[in-house]
Amino acid sequence: MHQVQRFFRHWLLWTMCLWLTPVDVPAQEFADFGLVRSTISVTLRPAEYSADVTATLELTNIARQAEARTLTLRLTKAAKVTAFTVNERAFSTDEKKQPGGDAAIATYVAELSPPLAPGGKVTARLAYTLTYRESTSYAAITPGDTLLLPESGWTPFIHLPQSSHGPDTVPYVLTVARPPDGEVWSSGTRRETDDAIVFTSDLAGEPWLVVQPFGPPVSRRVAADNGESVMIHVRSAQGLPAETQRQAQRLAEEVERILAFYQKLWGAAPVREFHLLTTPRRVVADRRSPELRGRDFDTDRAIRYAAPGAVLIEAAALRRPTLDAEMVEWLTASLAQTWLGGKVRLRGRGWGILADALPAYLTGRYIEQHYGPAAGRDFWLRRSFAYGRLAAIRVSQQGFERGIDLIPVLQHPAFPDYYASMPNRGALVFRLLERLVGRDTLLTAIRETVADPGGTATYEAFRNRLVGTPPDERRANFFRQWFEELSEPDFVIGVPVRREDGPGWTCALRNLGTGDASLPVVAITDKGERLTTTVELPSKGYATAVFETPAAITSVELDPEKLYPQVRFGYDRNSRQFDNDARPERRYAFGLLLDAEATLTRRLKAGETEAQRQAEAEGLLREALAREPDFALALAYLSRTLAAQGKPDAAAEQVAAIRRAALPSRYPLALALLTEADLAMARQAYEQARAAYKAAFEMESGPALDEQARRGLLASETAAGQASPPDEELRAFLATMDKAIRTGTSKALETCFIRPDTSRFVLGIVVSKPDAWTTQGLRMERLDARRVLLDVRVVVVSATKEEQTGTGLIFLRRVGQSWMVERLDQFVLAKR
Repeated sequence: MHQVQRFFRHWLLWTMCLWLTPVDVPAQEFADFGLVRSTISVTLRPAEYSADVTATLELTNIARQAEARTLTLRLTKAAKVTAFTVNERAFSTDEKKQPGGDAAIATYVAELSPPLAPGGKVTARLAYTLTYRESTSYAAITPGDTLLLPESGWTPFIHLPQSSHGPDTVPYVLTVARPPDGEVWSSGTRRETDDAIVFTSDLAGEPWLVVQPFGPPVSRRVAADNGESVMIHVRSAQGLPAETQRQAQRLAEEVERILAFYQKLWGAAPVREFHLLTTPRRVVADRRSPELRGRDFDTDRAIRYAAPGAVLIEAAALRRPTLDAEMVEWLTASLAQTWLGGKVRLRGRGWGILADALPAYLTGRYIEQHYGPAAGRDFWLRRSFAYGRLAAIRVSQQGFERGIDLIPVLQHPAFPDYYASMPNRGALVFRLLERLVGRDTLLTAIRETVADPGGTATYEAFRNRLVGTPPDERRANFFRQWFEELSEPDFVIGVPVRREDGPGWTCALRNLGTGDASLPVVAITDKGERLTTTVELPSKGYATAVFETPAAITSVELDPEKLYPQVRFGYDRNSRQFDNDARPERRYAFGLLLDAEATLTRRLKAGETEAQRQAEAEGLLREALAREPDFALALAYLSRTLAAQGKPDAAAEQVAAIRRAALPSRYPLALALLTEADLAMARQAYEQARAAYKAAFEMESGPALDEQARRGLLASETAAGQASPPDEELRAFLATMDKAIRTGTSKALETCFIRPDTSRFVLGIVVSKPDAWTTQGLRMERLDARRVLLDVRVVVVSATKEEQTGTGLIFLRRVGQSWMVERLDQFVLAKR
């Protein structure tokens, strides 16, 4: 997953020094290449976990004056290059050694003679064989299940993410020889020949492909303003349960609404078909999808990818009971790429602001428009929480990896916190920009960015549209402060006191951090009256808020909507100043929730009972909900706390509140489903419990919740007499698998395990062969026509004669006429 990312990190410190060091002399221009078009031909050999690829790149020297003397291409080291030519002239296929280079990326250099003048064009061709002995998040070649995404570097690329050029996205043609099993999909117009499938993308993008045995799609036609309709296709594996068709229809309807939202902003979609594809592949962590889950800043475990005209999502999304907020938000931000990045290419310094921050802001506007103010407030608060958590990590863990946040125009995906910072902080800054210039003015600039006649969008051009000529000083200062410098405000407000020089009250404000701010300040009087004023608070400075009222002020708060991306939102429990509120302390909702969770997870104090601890947590959660009545995560934890205290009716009320949300967030919904299932089990409503446990598991909200849901599912089915033990064929396979594990050789294991997908498990068995291994199948669930999920109990005797037992999940895939293991999950072994 991180092979390209690791390579980039070796360049970061050196690159930052170049960016941030003042230079008094004109910079020397260097030759640089830009892609014009790429043509990729692929022949998959899944039985050998490999593919033969030929990549033809049309390139041009985009320098203004400098001649190009060398051409440098980069490629994953999973590739063995057999031919490298430039304008039909052969060059060495040996990789160029680079000081400090990463072991996962190879560099190939061609000496150009004569040098290529500015504007000159060349054609480079690389022929190579890809082999993936271990599947990764972005690259896997196995029978009937292949995934090749751009992040793996499986096709040649020129520019590193931190370069000011931007991603190497261009129109391309991808030709894939018809695979032995499965169906190929990618972006662009699809055309089939006798022996190949050809995808032609007229929009800017990077080649990618997925191979699955897809079933008939769920399709929906969307009318466009220009009279040309767009077809939406949701494609999933063959043999899915019938109830998944309804969820597929929901997804298609959501995509239709999102496309209509963007068509109103940017005009007709530049594609005639839009494909939503699913994959059963999962990873432990995907840095692209940061989500707020309880106390841990966790990430989504599903593989997702977006390209102009297509998105790839997890297959579990079709088995969920409803659409969750995170899925809708991800789809909304991803579909923007069809216009912003596809129709118009993103280039230049700060391209990430347009690629990830701007779509996140537009997502917030879509949520507000289609799901209402409550869903919109939830969206923006989660952005604030997520960035505040990241800032808190930086404050407490100084160091290069997580100790700094870059200036936004210098951010790029090679930084480990890019996807936690840019879409969250960036969305908040765009909302501040909207407040400064007005929504209509901002949307006009966004509309003109995509309509650029040159087909290229840059941060500088976007900025200039809003700053104007001559420049508006206030707008220019905003862009400089929030996009071109690093501003990290940290606001506090003092106790309201009566004015000595007149009627009313005053509050002292201070900015402990950096960045000038125009802050709304809200005061609540003893009569319940809400007073609002706006204060200009300078960077590292002081200000005073004045409220001209004879009534007594009981509380004050600044920035109540959390418009500003602050350093802290209730994370520092050692501070006497909390969450922008005056003393006496009035804790903010999220800080209270963190305290409640810490209470539930800590050890019992001396003389404390579990009931007392639960009651303490309940008090904190109710106080949090008094601040934010729709705080779904607090509602979910409260439901768990009430259920643990034997208050089923009160717990059910909290569950119902979460289920009523127009757009529920995934982790709170999973907790609510788990509570609903526990309550149903307590009253012996086993069928309802089974359905709720299964739905909680399908939310894929983290290993801890998944394990609880799975245990509950087994217990509910057993209690209802609906157990589904493995059939005879699967029991025979488990016996064969156990024998292969006890044999402990690679040759024996490869008959039962899909090696690239289970390489770590297989390696562990080969290195430390157990003396005994017995697997008992407890439950069977058919996922689709070729996949089965087994709940199993395992008894293991290690080489040191230590006996262990535990439960887990085994995912099987039919390869040819045989079953093979494609994933093992949630194995927890303990001494007997």
